[in-house]
Amino acid sequence: MELKYLQKLKDNPSLNPRIKIEGLGKDKIQELESHYNRGDKFPLAFREYLFLAGIRSGTGVVDNDFEELREDCEESLENCGYTMNRPYFVFDRLDSIYSIFF
Repeated sequence: MELKYLQKLKDNPSLNPRIKIEGLGKDKIQELESHYNRGDKFPLAFREYLFLAGIRSGTGVVDNDFEELREDCEESLENCGYTMNRPYFVFDRLDSIYSIFF
């Protein structure tokens, strides 16, 4: 994948000295887009991030158990009486409260 936004992340694969970044393949990214975003592509910067660091980031941004995150988020939304009628992709949690959606 040609990078437009995250070249510095690619050039610095060990932002955290204990964790080297590891990315998802293009096929896995397309699978996630198909499953969670009705086949529409994620924003380019996020696609690049998943490509470079979607499995292991060292940046603290992605929790890659996407299915578990989605299920927990749907349960939380249901408990609050909310529904999402458009595609969204949960990729991280903050203090056990899901707050970042695509």
